[in-house]
This record gives sequence, C-alpha cells and structure tokens, in this order.
Amino acid sequence: DNISAAYLPQNNPPVVRSITVLTQPVAAPAARSATASGSTGSAAGVPYSITVTDSGDAAPVASTGTPTQTLSRAGAQQLLISWQADDPDNDKLVYQFDFRGEGETEWKTLRKGLHDNTFTIDGDALADGRYFFKVTASDREANPGDSAREADLVSSPVLIDNTAPLIRIQSSNRTEI
Repeated sequence: DNISAAYLPQNNPPVVRSITVLTQPVAAPAARSATASGSTGSAAGVPYSITVTDSGDAAPVASTGTPTQTLSRAGAQQLLISWQADDPDNDKLVYQFDFRGEGETEWKTLRKGLHDNTFTIDGDALADGRYFFKVTASDREANPGDSAREADLVSSPVLIDNTAPLIRIQSSNRTEI
C-alpha cells in the first residue's frame, strides 16, 4: 500500500573555472609578507594580468602551448592570485593553493584550508623564473570523506622578473652645432 525509500544523490565534483594573476603595489612595508587575502583589492592601474580558463573538464588543464606572461615590477609589488570555482551541488568549497617552478615536478603548498578565492604573496618571495600556480577545490566540508570530490586547475606559466632594468650606451655620437 505504501513504501518509503531513502535516496542520496551522487555528489558532483566542483569546477575551477579560471585563475587570474595580477600585480599590485604594496601599500606599506608591513604588508610585504606572504598572506592570505579576503578581498580582491583594486585592479585599477594593474599593469599586468593573466587569466587561465578551464576547457570544460574537471581534470587539470595542461599549460602546453600557452604563452608565458611576464610580471615585472617597478617597485615593491605583490602578486594577487584569484580564481573562480563553483560546485554544481552548491556545496561550500575549501581550497588548497600550490606552486612549482618551471622544470620542477613537485608542487609546494602555500596554503591549505582557504575559504576565500584569493591569495596574495609578496613579489620578492619568489626568485626570478617561471612559475605555475595550482588551485585545488574540494567539497570535503559538506560531504563525508568517501564521497567528497575535488578538482584543480593549473595556471599558464608566469615569469617573475624582479631584476632592476639595466641601461647600456651602445654607441655615442657627438654633434657640434
């Protein structure tokens, strides 16, 4: 006459849609350490930016063939890395932020357990060179351990250039008037 059945829908993985890397001037010397940031700050006057978007997959995106963006700086700068991610089930997401240098195979974790979708790092914290940034989104806080899902996205290569400009005079000519 009557039947009841409990049903738990399958958990869908989150999607990391884009990663954007911007430079921004440092406001005060006290703000020059690697910190997590809860605000995106003002992007006005930002001279360089790169954005990587997903290909429709929840799998990591390969950076092969993507042009390198140079992030040079005239003075003290910070890198503001922000990303867009969502979950089809509207689960609350938690993020892990990693980086690695070009030619390296091991990712180095900068921060785990982020709930904000931005991270700020001092421009001097990384040596000159090309770097990749990876954001991993997880819905583990809203789902039991065995059904939690995650997805990540890797940025295109970012060239950090902290070297001061060098001016050389190649030749000089003297003209008399």
